[in-house]
Amino acid sequence: MKTLKVLIPVCFVLVTVACNGQKTNASPDLATVTPTETIVSASTAEPEQIVAFVKQYFPKATISSCIKDGNEYEVILSDGTQLEFDRSCVWKEIDCSHATVYTAVPAGLVPAKISSHVASKFAGKNIVKLTRDGRKWDVELSSGLEIEFDSNFNVREVDVD
Repeated sequence: MKTLKVLIPVCFVLVTVACNGQKTNASPDLATVTPTETIVSASTAEPEQIVAFVKQYFPKATISSCIKDGNEYEVILSDGTQLEFDRSCVWKEIDCSHATVYTAVPAGLVPAKISSHVASKFAGKNIVKLTRDGRKWDVELSSGLEIEFDSNFNVREVDVD
């Protein structure tokens, strides 16, 4: 018990000193990790497919945290980009809206029909968030405009923020 009383304040000081001056949103808030979530973030524990995906599409960033939440992975990159993957490590969501390096979803991840629609109707706007679920695609532009496409890439809804 005496060791525990000394160890807790020492750990608190070490964590406080180590995090001093760093962005706090770059890693998960341990207070919000639920019992069904597992922090995976030890570079060797991240699934190979996710590591390869990040290296291919976000080569200037590294994985800051990787949390397995049930059957999904929630990944935060060093520049603030947030990624979600399903249990097979296939991406579901890419959110670059708070990123500092990758301020738009990499073009190689955006279907050509969505890309051409955005370029022709909303010239000069970047896709900052892209979500897919098998039935639809959701796109958020740098202007805040949100567009929903069906699985055949037909526009279903446009929402002006």
